[in-house]
Amino acid sequence: APKTAYRIGCLYLLFPLSLHCFFNYTEALFLSFMCLSFAAIIEKRLGLLMLSAACLVLCRPNGLFLFFPFLLLIVEQQQLPWYTGKWTWLKQSWIWALGVMPLVFAAWLLFQWYLVGDALAFSHAQAAWNKQFMFPLLALFRQGFWDYQLVSCYCVAIILYALWIRKQLPLSSNVLVWINLLLPLSAGSVVSMMRYSSVIFPLHLYWQNKLSQSNYFAIFIGLFVLLQIVLLKFWLEGQAIMY
Repeated sequence: APKTAYRIGCLYLLFPLSLHCFFNYTEALFLSFMCLSFAAIIEKRLGLLMLSAACLVLCRPNGLFLFFPFLLLIVEQQQLPWYTGKWTWLKQSWIWALGVMPLVFAAWLLFQWYLVGDALAFSHAQAAWNKQFMFPLLALFRQGFWDYQLVSCYCVAIILYALWIRKQLPLSSNVLVWINLLLPLSAGSVVSMMRYSSVIFPLHLYWQNKLSQSNYFAIFIGLFVLLQIVLLKFWLEGQAIMY
């Protein structure tokens, strides 16, 4: 219903951590292209899918890994058989259209190599933020500052929440959730996890759909705005919880 959609939109934009969508980060673009890709698959708009998926990869290199939830969503929407002995789903133009994602990523690597002599310069630069590849859960509670500890607690909470609602989400959404949770943590730091989690829309839409039907909707909106003001203070101070 339009009223429910409006309320969910308000809850999403005014949710405290959605404050990052209003800053000069990639969150707003990444979320827009990700949702646009999902909508293109659901509405069966092949050209739009190719364009939005290509832009998603250019927006963030991590966008390449969304190839997998997109593939699963296509299989779900087209009701393709998982296995027939003939691999008939490989004949689908929708699946081959996702090939634009690795092609665009390869072009980006070539550009990086041509520009600075290092195809993985975007990844190697992460060392400046004390990031290094490791098992995702080992990134939690590594640093002793209070803000890093708080972000680690938040990560644990959102992981538990993702496990709790996993049966309420289709496989494609579950894969999207875990890619966007575990991939940043595998870099060895919880820095920016508050920001990264703000774009995991399946997790948000689940509770926002419930909250949009509450009689206390206006109270929650007011509370969210107040929390955004508090978090804005931390962002202005450069605290890790709002990097």
